[in-house]
Order: sequence, then C-alpha cells, then structure tokens
Amino acid sequence: MEIDNSSYILQGKNDYFRLGAMRRHEKKLSTYQQSNSYFSLLVFMEMKGQVIIDSMHYSLDNRHLFIVPCGSWVHISLNGDNSYYYDIQFEALEALEKSHLHLILNESVELVVKNWDVVKCFVEELDQLLNKSDKWKFKKVDVYFQEMFIPLLEHDVQERKKSVNQHLYRTIEYMEQHISEQITRNELAAVAGLNPDYYSRIFKKIYKKSPVTYLTELRIRHAKQRMIQSNESIKSIAFSLGFRDEFYFSRKFKTEIGVAPTIYVNRIKMEGKLASLNHLVTGHLLALKMEPYAAIVNAAFPVKLNHTLMLGEKVPELNRLWDIKPDLIIGRGKRGETITSYEQMVGQIAPSIILDYSEDWRTHFQRIARIIGKEHEADRWMDYYEDKAEKLRHRIKGRIGDDRVLIVAFGIDNNMYLFGKRNIGTVLYNDLHLTAPKGVDEIAHYKEITMDELLCCEADHIIFTNFQHDGSTYADWRIQHQLNILLEDERWKNHIKQKEIKTYNLFDMRHLYTSYNAMSHEILLDKILEVFERNNNNLL
Repeated sequence: MEIDNSSYILQGKNDYFRLGAMRRHEKKLSTYQQSNSYFSLLVFMEMKGQVIIDSMHYSLDNRHLFIVPCGSWVHISLNGDNSYYYDIQFEALEALEKSHLHLILNESVELVVKNWDVVKCFVEELDQLLNKSDKWKFKKVDVYFQEMFIPLLEHDVQERKKSVNQHLYRTIEYMEQHISEQITRNELAAVAGLNPDYYSRIFKKIYKKSPVTYLTELRIRHAKQRMIQSNESIKSIAFSLGFRDEFYFSRKFKTEIGVAPTIYVNRIKMEGKLASLNHLVTGHLLALKMEPYAAIVNAAFPVKLNHTLMLGEKVPELNRLWDIKPDLIIGRGKRGETITSYEQMVGQIAPSIILDYSEDWRTHFQRIARIIGKEHEADRWMDYYEDKAEKLRHRIKGRIGDDRVLIVAFGIDNNMYLFGKRNIGTVLYNDLHLTAPKGVDEIAHYKEITMDELLCCEADHIIFTNFQHDGSTYADWRIQHQLNILLEDERWKNHIKQKEIKTYNLFDMRHLYTSYNAMSHEILLDKILEVFERNNNNLL
C-alpha cells in the first residue's frame, strides 16, 4: 500500500523516518534496483532461498530482516510454493544524520533480532493501520513505524558494530586484492577478526561453501576472463592467480567447469552463448557476421535479429540474464565511471567483459574479435573499411572540397548538441577527413549549445541528427518538433541564407548512426556519400 505523505506536514525534531510504502510480494524470483530516494526493510518470515544485495550474499533458512540502502541492486530467489515477503519502503529524514543510527544505513545489513514475535506483531499492526479509514492514519503509521523500527536498529547497534556479513565480505575483498598470493584460512580469519573455526563455520553457513572453495572458484572465475580476453599462456595465468603450477590449475578447472581450460576457451570462441548488453557490442558482432545469443532489442537500433533472445528494451533485465545463463557477457562501461554494482551482479552470472568507454571503436572491435576468435575476420573487415573510406573520401572531397561540416543533434530534452570527434564525428572527421569548424576539435564527444552559439559556428554544411534516441515515436515527434522550431526561426533563416549554408538530415535510422560500432560506421559511410551527392537540401 502506498502512503500519501502530502496529507500532513507535522514532524517532530527527533523524527528520523517517514514511511513510503508497504507491499507483500509472492514472486519466487525477483531482481530490481532499489529507489534512490527510499531505503527498504525486507521482512522474511520462515523463508528459504537466497538474497543478494549488491555483492553481499545472504542465505535464507528461516526468519530474516534486511535493510537495503538507496540505489542498491537486489536479487531474491525463494523456495517453496507459499513463499512471500514484505517490502517496507521508508525515507530517512535530516535528524537521522546527527544520530548514532545513521551509520547502519550506509550499506546493506541483516539486523540482529532479539524477539521475532515483536517483529511479526510490528508487521501485522502496520498492515492494519494502513487499511483503516482514518484521516490521521498516515501520521499514526509514521509514529508507529518509528517507535518499533528504532528499537530494532538500536538493538542491532548494541549487539554488534558491524554485521558478521560485513566481516566476511572484508575477507572476500582481501581475496580479490591478494589473489596471486598463497592465502590461508587463518589469514582470512584474522582479516575478519574471528576465530578460524568460527570463521569457517559462519562463512559456510552464509555462502554455502568453505572459504578455501570460495577462493578457488574466485580464481577460476578470474582465469576464465583472462583466458577469454588475452593470449596469455595457461601457465602464466595459473601462477598469477595463486595456483602452484598449471597442472594443478587444470585439474581444479576441470573439476569446477567440467572441461579442460583449452577446451573451454575453444568452446566459447566457436559456439559460446554470448549476451550483448549494449547496441555498441551488438553492432560490432554483426560486423563480424555473428548474431548475439541475447541482447537489448528495441526500435532505437533498427537492425534485424532473427535468433537473438531479448534481454530487455532499454536496459538488460537481470532476471532474464539469470534465466538465460549465457557463457559470456560483453558490455560497455559508462563515461567516467568505475565498475558499478550492476556490473558486479552481472559478473556473478557469467564471465563478463566490460569495454572501457574511453577506448575508440576500433579498439573495441578488435578486442571483441579476439574474444570470439575472429581476429582474421576483423583484420579483413578493417582493411575493407579503410579502403572504402578512402574511396568515398575522394568522391565527397570532389564535391565539397575543404568546406567545413558541422554535426548538430536534437534530443528529447529540448536541447541542441554539437558532436565532436566521437560517434558520427569519428566517421566524418577522422575516417573521411572532412573539415571541422573551429572549436569542434576540442569536443571529445558532444557539447550542449544554444541558438546563439549555433549562429556563431562557421560552417558551410550542417548535418542534423538524433541525440540519444530511445526508439520511441515520442522521441521522433519531439526531435522533429525541435527541428521545425529551428527552421521557422527568422534568425536561422537569415543566417543560412546569408552564409549560403547547406543543410541535411540523418534522422532516418534513429540511434543506429550514433551507436559507435563497426556496422553502424560502415552504413554511415554510404549515407554520408548519399547526402553530399544530392544537389538539393534534404530536410524533413
């Protein structure tokens, strides 16, 4: 049930929380991202299964109470036909920042509960209050939630400053950081600050495997990614990941995966089920004549995929990835970001390759080709592309010479942008050697501009295109609407008339031209030639 907090404004100086919603869920499998505005209190009563919050694993074997921080990724898997749980959404208020309770909300934690009968009454009473017809029920609900929830937090703080799970996760981080070294159980127990025997028991209870087994599986997971991505020898990889020799590594690998390392790599390259998390990756694969096993599929990237399973329309849905169980996942990171919690979750499904955003499209293309064993095909394709670009360059230059070409994009946010040396710009300015107006060389990707700034750009030709088109008809309409506003502006009319500027459009393929991959760039070469070989303007 949703809570309408706009119905009252009373708030005490010691109020720490405001209830947002309370729901009962009966889905056995669920993966979602927690709201950036609300925390969540997950209540499991006599449940069995598993919960993953970001990279923290929790095993459900009875009754559990978890706090989920804002923005966290959550995966819930329940066993049994009558499985259900409560999700209580709440907001933390300013007063909480000054209290001793604030620290417990910084990361996911399983609360230590002294009396589960109290928790059960708490949930049932909360549900009854929400279903009453009382104009003051929202304030009463907040007061009751705070009266019951704060003691639970205080008890947890008193029982332990940090949860056992946090201690265990610290040892997993240690494994990651020292993966090339010989790591003992006693060493890990010391990192956790626990007795070695107790550490082993509690680790196995939470992760369903011993610390040593977890470390071996972690090393195998790293080995799989290294073998797929590089040409390193098995011996080199084995030693760098803490195995005493390549033969011991091969035995362990075969025990875990079922086949020898070399067979595994060949299988991935020849027939592996590959999931693409971005149109960028899909375009590179299609240029190599390989259709992904699973991918994002939507109208923003209008290509025909006959045999590809759909992972989602806008973002890959983790539930589908879990169900599909690909052999390999390839995606591209975001600008200026390190690995995200979402990418960490993906990495637990299958070996995952996240391409560096800052690398150019040729590097991405060659890296993907190496991963799937198509280096020779990629080399041939690049030779073909460079030859084609050179031939088209001469034809286009023969028509426009050293005229300056500007790329202006419209987004659904009512803004205009200039493209620099990435996306469409990399084809026009780098591959076709067209002349960029002054200042474009300083734009790495794109730059938002105003009408006045556009009028100051010294260009002989302007190409209009889409900016981050999401594939919707609304985006089509919105972008066309912005273009019409520009075309009807008297300043613009006078500007292009006085400067004799020629204008063209590249709106026909939505996001295809701007998705920064080998296939898109080859298509774009032909489109640019078509645009400049027309004698008249080509505006919608």
